[in-house]
Amino acid sequence: MSAEKYKQVRRIFPKRRQEVADSERRRGRREQEELAPRASVRVRSSPNKNRVLRGFCIFAKDVFDIKTIRTDLRSERAKTQAGAPRFYEKAAGRPPVKFAFSIYFFENLHYTCGMNFLELKDVTFAYPPVEGDLDENGKQIVPPLLWEGFSADLPGGFVHLVGPNGCGKSTLLLLASGRLAPVDGSVSLLGKNPQTLSDEERNLLASFIYQNMEFETDEKVENLLQQVYANGALKASAAPIRSEGGHKDLLSEVVEIFELGGVLNHPLTGLSKGEIQRVLLAFSILYGSKSIFMDEPMFAMELPQKEKSLAYLKDFVAKTDTTIYLSMHDLDLTRKYAEMVLLIYPNHDMDLGTPEEVLTNEDLEKAYGVPASMLRDGEEYTRNHLKEVSDLLGAKETR
Repeated sequence: MSAEKYKQVRRIFPKRRQEVADSERRRGRREQEELAPRASVRVRSSPNKNRVLRGFCIFAKDVFDIKTIRTDLRSERAKTQAGAPRFYEKAAGRPPVKFAFSIYFFENLHYTCGMNFLELKDVTFAYPPVEGDLDENGKQIVPPLLWEGFSADLPGGFVHLVGPNGCGKSTLLLLASGRLAPVDGSVSLLGKNPQTLSDEERNLLASFIYQNMEFETDEKVENLLQQVYANGALKASAAPIRSEGGHKDLLSEVVEIFELGGVLNHPLTGLSKGEIQRVLLAFSILYGSKSIFMDEPMFAMELPQKEKSLAYLKDFVAKTDTTIYLSMHDLDLTRKYAEMVLLIYPNHDMDLGTPEEVLTNEDLEKAYGVPASMLRDGEEYTRNHLKEVSDLLGAKETR
């Protein structure tokens, strides 16, 4: 969704929200729950165990005021489902309390201790009607509900969203980051409702890169990078995440990684689409948000630039505990770099797991409706189509 369309949605969304809410009340909740289809998320695997254990320790300290936590994993027993990792705590003024968990519970602690990165509860959403968008009979076209009563608990990390066009990738990213509000239900990102935050607070919680972002500034790229770096969460003070390279700070590292050295003295409006996308990737890193959402952020970039960028983003997630969600059509790159994959089907059901678990030929054919062997040609077509749309928008702006 472009920034302009987003502004239009924001202007007319409250009216649409009330209309849908009134309609739901008239139909009755019971009838809706009985008849409406429900999308679901099927979890294929568990998050990284180290990430889970660290999350549990933080949670336990907050809830139980634990002074020390000692783990006895009993490695031999932990290899079987019958074994149970044991956690012990010693709290001031109380006798030690022993916690015992099954292997299954230990591996899925992320989902059971309130540590989810993103929680959607009973979310209903539809885009508002576009004024003047009429059918052949002259009647206003009302977009259908994309989700109705949808709930999901999604993890942090480096997560790729894949699926056919129109399956809801962009909408999910916009809802998760607070750029769109659900008609009904709630969205919680890192324990906060993005809709209740100010613009600055929401940006610090979640940055967003749209598919086709247009700019009307002649400011030089170097100045813009410095402004973003200084005015975000990092306050122009952050070390590089990689020890090699000899960079003095994060800014110089990002300039090198995203190959921006040759465009620093160029105005943003004078850059190609691929160059703009690399600048946007740099903005998202330098601003320092707790999470970053990217909607097709690399479709105009060359393959070596994509590989270099994805490798860096994956390192950035691992070393800073920042979460990045991005949608992509390049399944080969997703297989190579994604930590987790969220495969979205046309009916909005989802599969969550590692690339090996989710991107099977069977599931891909079910999602895309074509043989898996044809998907590479389909991805190339999608990239070419996105470029054509981008070029068309640019041509209209210059007229």
